[in-house]
Amino acid sequence: MMMLEEVSKFYRGRRETLALSSVNLTVEDGQFVAVVGASGSGKSTLMNILGLLDRPSSGGYWIDGQDVARWSDARLAKLRNRTIGFVFQSFNLVPTLSARENVELPLVYRNMPPRERRVAAEHWLVRLGLEHRMEYRPSELSGGQQQRVALARALASNPKILLADEPTGNLDDTSTRDIMHIFEQLHGQGQTIVLITHDARFAAVADRIVALERGVLRPEAEAASHAN
Repeated sequence: MMMLEEVSKFYRGRRETLALSSVNLTVEDGQFVAVVGASGSGKSTLMNILGLLDRPSSGGYWIDGQDVARWSDARLAKLRNRTIGFVFQSFNLVPTLSARENVELPLVYRNMPPRERRVAAEHWLVRLGLEHRMEYRPSELSGGQQQRVALARALASNPKILLADEPTGNLDDTSTRDIMHIFEQLHGQGQTIVLITHDARFAAVADRIVALERGVLRPEAEAASHAN
């Protein structure tokens, strides 16, 4: 379970900018939560805090009952590597590596033996329909195929939590429907998912929809209306 309690985030430059204001959010194990909101509403800041890539300026963040908000960077990195899988709009694939090698890369950092890495990568690439594209480089794949490689990379480490930031933002309608279907299947198998999306169709398949407006989390009834 993930729980944010009164989380605020400030960025200091020439003037102080409030990105999140007193956010309270609980995501239970196995839930699929969609986060919607306009650009600049704080969605990416929220995702970075949930993903242990950034820290709240104030408030608490608990993962499975542990308050991680003040942990050291090294301790957070270990928890992030063990617990969280990320999928991004821009795919973030290494252009010189094959699909299989891209999926294996984070497993290298976990010191997984080479044979186990290969088995895990191939399992997910096959499961996501890329059994004939494993040795292709990103430039040889369509946008939808690249996003499936990115999803396989996120899932190969068997993460407890999957965080997805606009995973269909660069895809055509057919690829978007394919990715939506995969997320529905993962959720049906018990995967905990937090999704940032501008696509109301994608948000609608989640268990819950929450919305951010200028860093403030809206009541969920309003958020569902906002997504529609």
